[in-house]
Amino acid sequence: MKRNRTSKLLSHWYDFRIKILLECLIVGAIAGLVAVIYRIILSWADGARHQAYAFLHSGNNSILYTILWFVLLAIVGITLGKMSKDIPMIKGSGIPQVKGVLLRQLNYSWLKEMVAKFFGGILSLGFGLSLGREGPSVQLGANVGAGFAKIFKRINLEQKYLITAGASAGLAAAFNAPLAGVIFALEELHKSFSPLILTCAMGACIVADFVSGDILGIKPIFHFDTVQTLPLKYFSFIIVLGILTAVLGKLFNASLIFFQ
Repeated sequence: MKRNRTSKLLSHWYDFRIKILLECLIVGAIAGLVAVIYRIILSWADGARHQAYAFLHSGNNSILYTILWFVLLAIVGITLGKMSKDIPMIKGSGIPQVKGVLLRQLNYSWLKEMVAKFFGGILSLGFGLSLGREGPSVQLGANVGAGFAKIFKRINLEQKYLITAGASAGLAAAFNAPLAGVIFALEELHKSFSPLILTCAMGACIVADFVSGDILGIKPIFHFDTVQTLPLKYFSFIIVLGILTAVLGKLFNASLIFFQ
């Protein structure tokens, strides 16, 4: 009797792993699509902002256009401030919020926050505020995972895996970097190694990267056209640079925690 009970438990755990992996693949595809759409609109908004600055700088327009531009900036700032006040979970990059949800210290209202984060991020980056697309893409992906869990009434354990898969997939699609998404899930979100977390994150990131590559093409996000092969005699400087960067990074993190 005890052996049958153990066998049944192990069988259910195996079925659960297969089920959650398939669900994470679906979440990865949806999160990747959301992140790609976000990238496309951001690229358009970034180009439109540069054109607006070029037009204002050309000197061929009246002072009225400059005044109208500052009025528009004020309206956008007020709008973003009201959005942040009404929906505080969209503040900042979004990564601390995702970690808070995984630790069960914060709750998601996934649809409202995903819509607000999507359009709020476009307004913020589109008008040149200091914000990257990494954090918003992570939070958008996590919202996709949370929404999937909510719609299909998944238990808390499944929700944890789905949110992790969505967040890592969002990062992978944002930079065409599936490995970075996997490392992010293990090192930043969970700070521990789990075979199931690794499998779910890897599957979601690969699918998200496939979606991104199929729509936007396979090309690097950051271009370094002038980079040449480093001569062997300079390799010792890389070690010094790594040590110096690590020390400065540690000092910076310690300073942030101290002043907070």
